[in-house]
Amino acid sequence: MSGGGKGSKSVTVGYRYYAGMHLALCHGPVDSLNRIVVGERTAWSGSLTSSGPIAIDQPNLFGGDEREGGIVGAVDLVMGNASDGQNDYLASKLGAQFGGVVPAFRGVVSLVLRQPQLSAMNPYIKPWSAELTRIIRRSDGSPQWYSDKAAIAGDMNPAHIIYECLTDLTWGRGYSSAEIDDASFRAAADTLYAESFGLSILWNQQQDIEAFIERILQHIDGSIYVSPRTGLFTLKLTRDDYDPATLLELNQTNVIRLESFERTLPEELINQVTLSYHDRTTDKSVSISVQDIAGIERSLGEIKDAKVSYEGVANGALAARLAMRDLRQLSSTLAKITLVANRTAASLNIGDVFRFSWPELRIEQLILRVAQLSYGTLTPLTFFGPPSLISMFGGVAASKAWA
Repeated sequence: MSGGGKGSKSVTVGYRYYAGMHLALCHGPVDSLNRIVVGERTAWSGSLTSSGPIAIDQPNLFGGDEREGGIVGAVDLVMGNASDGQNDYLASKLGAQFGGVVPAFRGVVSLVLRQPQLSAMNPYIKPWSAELTRIIRRSDGSPQWYSDKAAIAGDMNPAHIIYECLTDLTWGRGYSSAEIDDASFRAAADTLYAESFGLSILWNQQQDIEAFIERILQHIDGSIYVSPRTGLFTLKLTRDDYDPATLLELNQTNVIRLESFERTLPEELINQVTLSYHDRTTDKSVSISVQDIAGIERSLGEIKDAKVSYEGVANGALAARLAMRDLRQLSSTLAKITLVANRTAASLNIGDVFRFSWPELRIEQLILRVAQLSYGTLTPLTFFGPPSLISMFGGVAASKAWA
């Protein structure tokens, strides 16, 4: 860039900077590319659903030539479809170096920057990021399982996220659909869809896939287990969807041993929950707090705060609901028991609800939910099932339940 007045020589006051780059984003293909963000500013927005060129014309994105320039030039979206060929720009730049052997980068979504202007005055490249959506296409390009309930207001149904984590052959566990209890997953998907409970979340392989599944379960208050009767992965949500009168009752006639009974002490109760989530509209982490006013009064004004994070939540309405859900649980005097039962309890699975009565502790018809199971050894006094399968998702050596 040059400047100068009448009768004077041109003087270089700065430079525009250009560069070619190949930016790999994620496994592909995806449903659409929605935004390209550079230096926290939107350089391009739209809905591009297939590989193709993008023309960016934002010369004043960072203040124009008088400040840090902007983004101007051509960018290619490479979807990573199985049928995609070589990108001609990458082939022209890398072909000679690698003897003409340049991959098509199938299976990877990427952006190819064909030497656009990246800045002015400042030679440092600002960080690039992209907003992508993948809901109705699986990572191999095939249609999504139970696609009618997959999308929830721009987010993905968490039941579908877990289903794909279990079945994807590239990055998931690779189980077949025949190993999934389809009815339980569809029932969970229907409930989450009715609740407008969608999540947008990135798995970057820095954590085990089982840990990622557990994180999704924490968001939705659910559990997953391998049924000892069917041998299938079963998904169950913790919801108030039961009739107390129809529940199995465990008491001194069918409980072999009550190993422990605990209740949350009043001084242990939480009276405030501060929840952080990722707001899609601002692309920022946001925190909200909800309070149990009566609990604060009981603790003489002392705030007992619990901080939780739900990074898969993308809107404030859902975040507020989850904060209230957690506050109800943490501000209640829940009961927790460990017991050993006879075969009367063999029908119970993780997440199931039952009634518990124990006259010695003055407990009558207490509603509890199964949190963990141990099947023990094959004797008349213990549960029977495949511990090796259950242990994959955290089965432990004691049967526990809480209200």
